[in-house]
Amino acid sequence: MNDNRPQSINTTATSRDNTPKYFLLGGSLFSLALLYPILEIERNGLVIWTSVFWIVLLTAVRATSHQARIKKISYSIGGIVVLSGIGGLVCYYFTGNTHTWVFTSVNALTLLFLVFVTSSVLYGILKSTKIGLGHLIGVASAYVLIGVTFAYAYIVLHSATQQALLHNEFQVTIPEKNEPATHVATYCYYSFTTLTTLGFGDLAPNH
Repeated sequence: MNDNRPQSINTTATSRDNTPKYFLLGGSLFSLALLYPILEIERNGLVIWTSVFWIVLLTAVRATSHQARIKKISYSIGGIVVLSGIGGLVCYYFTGNTHTWVFTSVNALTLLFLVFVTSSVLYGILKSTKIGLGHLIGVASAYVLIGVTFAYAYIVLHSATQQALLHNEFQVTIPEKNEPATHVATYCYYSFTTLTTLGFGDLAPNH
């Protein structure tokens, strides 16, 4: 009886440690999805949407199962990504999209961090031996993170090549604007229609 007691306590501690972090990640991703239409407001909409997106990145770090030291390093890298993103948004807000290299650099850094946190969350879920509601929410969150990661990969590729990657079959979805908010909205839409196997319909790749 004494041998089973510590094991029960450890299981409870593990459950308490794992469940809330996935709920928090899932909630922040849900908030990001709800705010998707705000990208239509262009500059102000992009500022609000990106602010929530940074919260998603930091909650994704919290949802990883790394050791405390590695997690601190991850938070530090996430802080660098957020600070560089703030600098990019300030530049965009006051100068428009005249400094494209700034957005390309910030988006590339964000993409690298997204790849790291998405793979870390997936690793933590796959190595878990106990599956519960929290882990199911974690799986759904990882699925959404994969879609966001690919969206930023398309955004970085677009920014680096300065060429549109998509063409519009119906000429209604892609507005004729070369704005970062438009790129985020368009490539997020394309990424998730592809991920959920709903595409290709209105948007299709050029190559």
